[in-house]
Amino acid sequence: MKKSVIMIGILLIGGILTLSCDKTEDSLDEILNEGKMIIAMDSNYPPQSYLNNQGDAEGFDVDVAKEVCQRLGVTAEIVFPAWDAVTGGGWNEAWDISIGSMSATEERAENLRFTDPYYYTAASFAAHQDDSLITAVSHLVGKTIGVADASTYEAYFYNELTFIGGEIKYDPPPNATLVVYDVDLQALQALAQGGGVVLDAVLSAKPTIQNAIDAGLPLKHIGNPAFYEPLVFALDGDRGATDKLLTRLNEIVADMHTDSTLIELSIKWYGVDLTSPENDSYGQFI
Repeated sequence: MKKSVIMIGILLIGGILTLSCDKTEDSLDEILNEGKMIIAMDSNYPPQSYLNNQGDAEGFDVDVAKEVCQRLGVTAEIVFPAWDAVTGGGWNEAWDISIGSMSATEERAENLRFTDPYYYTAASFAAHQDDSLITAVSHLVGKTIGVADASTYEAYFYNELTFIGGEIKYDPPPNATLVVYDVDLQALQALAQGGGVVLDAVLSAKPTIQNAIDAGLPLKHIGNPAFYEPLVFALDGDRGATDKLLTRLNEIVADMHTDSTLIELSIKWYGVDLTSPENDSYGQFI
């Protein structure tokens, strides 16, 4: 009798442990239970995301992130890790998601999971506005060009850019010397010192270049975009169960496209609608 009771107890405990092991809570449930979503983005990438004079986060991605959280019914907590830490995965739950204008590439897909695109942008070259020797991309052969670290712009020059849904229009200028900066704005500020002083050109997102010009930096766009890229939210591939979260985020992205929320935010921050690859608004920047 005593032996039977012991065996029953062992079986009950084993069953409980089995149920516990089989039950894997999705990241969506964890976020909803916590009541907040921690969002990674760049603190110095205007107009996508930056800190204003009061130290508050502003920008297109900030507004998108807040809207996503509102539709999830949670609060938004924004953090600013290094970009290479975001693209490399292995976040150890320090943040839940990247809403930071990330391009989906095959290399990043080894460590991350992506949503459907929420908008699209073009990568283009900029030169100093007074540099009369650089007026076309063909003039950048052998020049010194600034790019952001761990960016698609850097990968483009090393011929390592493998898009998921993007399009490369032409090869990078040959024999260029790259100078890598932590963020795009640092490269653009270096270029603003004068053509050939530090840099001859910068490769960055066309809206980022235009925002720098609007802010007073003496720069100009050079030629047509080098490539077009769809931009996505990203989840850590090591997080565990994220299927429900990814599905819900894609539903929210689709709804924000359908009800024109993303169009309104794009026009607010960029002055043009960048939410569709068929909408050739990029010509306004050339």
